[in-house]
Formats: sequence, structure tokens, C-alpha cells
Amino acid sequence: MDQFKSILAKYWVAILCGIIALAAIVVSFVPLGGYHEELHTKMRASAGNYDKAKALETKPRLQPIIPGQTTPDPLKWFPSDSVIKSGQDLRDKLNTQSLDAVKTVVEINRKPHQELLPGLLPNPQGVGPINYREAYIARLGPNGTLYTQVLKAGLPPTAEEIAAEEKRIWDTEFKPQLVPDPSNVGKFMNEDPVNAQFLTRKSALPQQMKESRAHAFKVYAAADAIPIDPVVANRQGGLPPDPRKIWWSQLQLWVEEDVAHAIEDANAPAPDVTGAAIKRLIKLDLPPAEPSLLFTGRGGPVMMGGAGPGVPPVPVDPNAPAPTPDTNTPVPHEMKMSPSGRVSCGMYDVVQFHLELVVGIKDLPWVLQCIAKNRMMSVLNVDSIVSEDSVAAENAGFIYGTNQVVRVRLTCESLFLREWTLPLMPPSIQRILPTNAAAAPVQ
Repeated sequence: MDQFKSILAKYWVAILCGIIALAAIVVSFVPLGGYHEELHTKMRASAGNYDKAKALETKPRLQPIIPGQTTPDPLKWFPSDSVIKSGQDLRDKLNTQSLDAVKTVVEINRKPHQELLPGLLPNPQGVGPINYREAYIARLGPNGTLYTQVLKAGLPPTAEEIAAEEKRIWDTEFKPQLVPDPSNVGKFMNEDPVNAQFLTRKSALPQQMKESRAHAFKVYAAADAIPIDPVVANRQGGLPPDPRKIWWSQLQLWVEEDVAHAIEDANAPAPDVTGAAIKRLIKLDLPPAEPSLLFTGRGGPVMMGGAGPGVPPVPVDPNAPAPTPDTNTPVPHEMKMSPSGRVSCGMYDVVQFHLELVVGIKDLPWVLQCIAKNRMMSVLNVDSIVSEDSVAAENAGFIYGTNQVVRVRLTCESLFLREWTLPLMPPSIQRILPTNAAAAPVQ
């Protein structure tokens, strides 16, 4: 017994460890419920994560497909931090260039379109509307500056003007040559030769006056070739034009000025009508100065609060906030409505019009170029080209020169970006503007 105690005291640590190890072996054979299943589930999950990580590691990396490619090129290495920063810098640069491009386009559209009376819009007050009427008449009325200074336009002499010139020539040049006959009161000694000379001069006068007019102007244009709003131009109408009428007539005037400046540019190289590319402005056909001026693609203008043909208009809240231009607004592209696909939307307003001209046939490409050059104005279609009878035209007083001329009718459109037009619009106009291709016409 003493010997057993001695051995136990000497090896008790080893004996204890053996007992613990033996207990562990025994426990491993004892059922532990769901412990083993849970352990296997975790192991399978870890194996799955390993497979996913391995797949990501070995997966082929491809570059984006660029225009002209059908299959992508492999990515040979991952971009480093410096490459990523370079890409971000290029992205930021492209964004800045895009914003600068938008600003440039807005400025190109805004710069030539100055208010007739600067500062009047969007809220005409006091005598502003009356002053606008007078400035409008001075621009578009008889002998208005759009005709005399921009177009440098005129017309052949009328029968009345020829008769008045005949009388002036007789009274100032031939009548003083008559020598009274002292033997015959009321008669003149040289009456017959003076009359003969006058008749010779008289017979040549109409052609001389026609040629003089042709060399005095750049283009033929009648006073009604460019529309003028009868309400704004009516001095006898009592009340001055209201803010809405002022806005619509101003927008219409901007289109008219664009056309006039395009004709001016086309005729700039020529000294007069006989050498001009555009010989005659027959008619600028524009919608009236009202909401129908805007092209919506629905056969009519914007309906105040409307949702479509046959749909009752929705009341417009006069206190509703005005829309703001958004360069991110999707731009409609309605090819069924217009050759350009453009209709008035949240980014811009479209004005379509027709233009009828007499032009030199060889100058027609140049004329089409001048209409669009440095302007957001486009020729959508050449509707017709008809040979002009120069002999008949000359008999009517229109001298076009020696080159063959044609009468051409064009369908055109002008764009006005809301980035700069909205701040000039009266609030009542802003709230009825179309914001997308579904804008409805008035009934």
C-alpha cells in the first residue's frame, strides 16, 4: 500500500493527464445531437466561400466593348490607384467639357436674340407696353429698320411713282425750255421739239427707274412679306399689348430677325439685287404671335392645362411655381411629327415656318447654308423648286440680273433654349409650356 502511495505521489500529474485523455476518447464516441451536423454545415459554407473566391480570382477580366468591336479584349491586369485616378480625372474633364459645351450652345442661341426693349420682360410695367408698341412698329412697320437696315429691301417703282417722276422731270427739266410765242398767246415757239425730247425721255423712264431700284437695293420685299402682329401694331386699339402678347410677338420677331440676317448674310458679297443670291423675299409664313407659335407635333399649339385632344383642360394654378430648364430632361425624338424629330419640350421651344424666295439657281446651296450657319435654325425640307420667268418678272418691275433664277419654298424651324428664354417669359406663359412630347394642342 505504501508502495502504491509512493508511486501515486511521484506520478500523479502523468496519471491525471492520462485520465483526461481517456475521458476525451470515451466522449468522442458519445452522441452529441446536432453538433456534428452544425459543424459539417459550417465546413461546407467555408468550402463554398473558398470556391467563390477562387472563381473570382481565376475569372477572365474583359475590357468594355468599344464601337467597331464585336467581342471584348481581355483585361491583362487590374488598374492601379494611379490608373483609377487618371480615369476619374478624365471623367471630370469630360464632364467639365460637356457643361462648357452646353454653355456655348446656350450663348450661341441667346446672343443674337436681344429684347426689342431691354429690361421690359418678363413683367412689363408703366409705359413699357406703349413704348414696346412703338419700337415694334419701327422695326417691322412700313420702312421699318428690319427692311431698310438689315435686308436693305425695296420694291420696283409703281405706276404712281413713275407718273410722279414724269411730272417732276417735265416741270424741272423740259417746261423751263419752252419759249413763248409772242405772236400767239399760250403757244410756244419750240413746243414740238421740246415735247419730242420729253416723250423720248418719258418712254425710257420706266426701265430706268426699274434698273435704278434694282441697283439701289439688295433684295425685293413687299411690306407684307414679313408678318406683323395686328394687335401689337394697332395704335388705335386703345389698350397697349398685355405681357402675353408682348412675349409671343417678341418670340415671333426673333424668328423674323433670324431670317432677315440669314438673307443679309447670303447677299453680303453682292452689291445689289442683280448680283444677289436671294433676289426676292416673297413670303415668310409664320404662325401668329400666340401659343400656336410653338410647334408641339400635335397639329396645334399648347393647350393651357390640357392633356390631349378631347381631354378637358386641367385648371392651372396661377400661383404654381414656374418650371426650370433641366439639361438632363429626356429630349423627345418624334420622327412621325417632324423631319427633325424635334418638338417643344422641357429643354427648348420649336417654331416652324415656311419661307418663299426667288434665288439664283446656282446659289441655292449657299442660301441653304446661310440659313443654318451660326444659328439654331434649320431647313427641314425643300418643298418646291419652280423656274421663275425672268421676262415676266422684269415686265412687272423685278430685275433679277442675267443668271437663271428659281422660286423655292422651304420648311424651316428655329430652336429657342429655355435656359435663357424662361427668365424672360411672363409667369403666365411659363406655366402653360409643354414639357415633353405629350404636350397637347389647343382645341
